[in-house]
Amino acid sequence: NLKIQRGEVLCILGPSGTGKSVALCHINGLTRPDSGDVRVFGESIVGHSEEELSPVRRRLAMLFQGGALFDSMNVEDNIAFPVREHTRKAPSEIAAIVAEKLTLVGLPGIQRKMPSELSGGMRKRVALARSIALEPEIILYDEPTTGLDPVSSEKIAQLMVSVNERLQTTSVVVTHDIVAARTAADRVVFLHQGLFQFIGTFDEAASSEHPVLMEYFRAMGFPCGTGVFQAAPKGV
Repeated sequence: NLKIQRGEVLCILGPSGTGKSVALCHINGLTRPDSGDVRVFGESIVGHSEEELSPVRRRLAMLFQGGALFDSMNVEDNIAFPVREHTRKAPSEIAAIVAEKLTLVGLPGIQRKMPSELSGGMRKRVALARSIALEPEIILYDEPTTGLDPVSSEKIAQLMVSVNERLQTTSVVVTHDIVAARTAADRVVFLHQGLFQFIGTFDEAASSEHPVLMEYFRAMGFPCGTGVFQAAPKGV
């Protein structure tokens, strides 16, 4: 069982193959549970048809691990794509949205660049700009820092916090990156063997004596269960 609080950044940690990405797919209805219930915006989406899921998904955004940019489109067309598909806004309005979102993710003025011209970190930022183009209420991040160097990973983690605060969204982040979780998370949950075996703050997780969580933190290079580790302030 897990209840995600409105406005928080929630990071889901856990070993590979435990179902972290599957949890995201349950939230947006891409995967249907064998049993139990999934409630989004207070409404059960279990059993919904694709047509019934459409208005729910309009209020969600999914940031995929690789960014999933269209390589044949420039940055502007990538970000504009969902706006053109789902609204009737004029070209000038769409251009303004693209410029605004690029500024928000710290990449103003790169509308004409192609994805092949971008670094890994820049691709992640452009993908985030596209994800927020329709002003979602919930953002789902699937391994947003995978493949990035430590400095770029930290910048992405800080950007998730900034976007969440400025747009007043709720963010659910699947990650193996404990440093990113420490930076971004209001709460972390630990998923193991199909169960959320820990729910709490990062400090509480770092001080936990749950055996599997202790093993996971130590394997990632963090002392756990000793009470000596203190997480950095959120967003720093």
